[in-house]
Amino acid sequence: MGVSEMNPKPGLIRGQATEEMGDDHHAVGKSILLHLLPGFALLAFYVIVAPLVERLGFPPTFAGSLSILFVLVPLELGYMLRRGKRRNGRFSLSGVVGYREHVALWKYAIFVPALVFWYFMATSWWRAVQATLAVAFAWVPEWVTSLVPADDPSIHYPATILLIAVIFQIVTSGLIAPIVEELYFRGYLLPRIGWLGLLAPLLGTVLFAFQHVWTPLQDPGRVIAWLPTVYLVWRTRNIYLGIAFHLLTNLTGVIATVLYLYGVN
Repeated sequence: MGVSEMNPKPGLIRGQATEEMGDDHHAVGKSILLHLLPGFALLAFYVIVAPLVERLGFPPTFAGSLSILFVLVPLELGYMLRRGKRRNGRFSLSGVVGYREHVALWKYAIFVPALVFWYFMATSWWRAVQATLAVAFAWVPEWVTSLVPADDPSIHYPATILLIAVIFQIVTSGLIAPIVEELYFRGYLLPRIGWLGLLAPLLGTVLFAFQHVWTPLQDPGRVIAWLPTVYLVWRTRNIYLGIAFHLLTNLTGVIATVLYLYGVN
């Protein structure tokens, strides 16, 4: 089925069950918990591990890469696989991850670039707003207001350490995190609040943005940048649009950050 059927399915109408998820709905409170818990866990891991990573001679951002491997993947993918085992009798995402309907390939060529363009426009605009807010919030820790990770680009790391950190960052933040997050936030959580109707993509976007608890001043900008994508995934019931978008934006952001932090001009 193509994207020409752009009207929401019956399962997306307020008060009705989603066809894919059957009666597996989440109350708003449960959805809030499942959205925000990974963010708090990632922050706790980073706070604990970053000093240890620095003592070993690695940049602090390496702790962020490790948090994706040892917190994000086990929590989000592991939770979905456990749900699959309960449902299917084996570790599987079948019946757990929804919104996998077909979309014509040419639609990707139109929607994904447009969404990426909007993302970077909205992000750029919010950075200007955030820079103003950062002045007013000068008393809060630097990690709250910084526009880039807290590594000092003037620090010169050994070539081997630098290579390991860069590879890990590209693989974890650029590839693994986008795929796992889309499966979890848009494929698992979003369909289960489909009973909220049009409020579902809005609530899902806000919760996804604010689960980035380590950069709260950036989160309102994330809502603006992400809302069109989440809405389109919800409307088309196709998570692959979100995965393609998330991969492109994360990879671009990670590569730009790596070039800045490690002085590659």
